[in-house]
Amino acid sequence: MNQKWNIVRVFFSIYNSSFSFDPTDHFYTLYARVTQKKLANKLATWNKTPKYDYIAILEQAIYFESANGIYVGALFLELRFYKPNVPDYVNFAGIGNVIGHEFLRGFHPSDLVHDEKGNLKNW
Repeated sequence: MNQKWNIVRVFFSIYNSSFSFDPTDHFYTLYARVTQKKLANKLATWNKTPKYDYIAILEQAIYFESANGIYVGALFLELRFYKPNVPDYVNFAGIGNVIGHEFLRGFHPSDLVHDEKGNLKNW
C-alpha cells in the first residue's frame, strides 16, 4: 500500500508542487481537491491573453477575437498558397488575400466587444 501512495505522491508533486495530501485521505476527498485545483488554475487564465502553441501546424490564417490577433501557421506557405513556379507578386497577392480576409473579421459587428489588448470592452 505504501508503494502505491508513494507513486501517487510523486505524481502530484510533479503535477503541482503546492499540492499535499495524507495517505489516510479518502479517495473522493483527494479527487475533489485535485478537481478544485484544476478548476482554479483554469479560471486564473480566463482574463489573460491566450497562448496558442498549435499555430505552427495550421494550414490557414486565423483571427482570435479574444486575443485581438491574427495568427498564420507555418504550413500556410505550403503549395496550397505558395507556388514556386509563379511570379512573387502572385504568391504575395494570394497570401495577402487570406490575411486581409482575417483582418476584416476583426471589424465584424459581433467582434467589436474586445479592445486592442483582447479585453472585453465594447468599442
